[in-house]
Amino acid sequence: MFSGADTAQIPEAIDPAEESSELDGAKQGENDFDEVGYRGPCPLAGDDPHEYRFTLHVLDAALDADGGAPRPDVEDELDAKTRDSDQFTGTFARS
Repeated sequence: MFSGADTAQIPEAIDPAEESSELDGAKQGENDFDEVGYRGPCPLAGDDPHEYRFTLHVLDAALDADGGAPRPDVEDELDAKTRDSDQFTGTFARS
């Protein structure tokens, strides 16, 4: 099972698959584009910088969600198993 606690960095260009062999079988859910996998911040070229808010969750148990799960299913699991959380904001732009 994937243990994110020991992960210091996630490599670029992880395959958008329901389970990632590059991350010891970690499961990926549906993103805001109705696709599986993380796409990251990508403001339009030439736009002013955009702010993106991220939430880090500390869980007391592994999530019980299938790979490719829709966001509401993952959020329900997070609500049930989050012990603590913190948010941070990053500003991104493209030239």
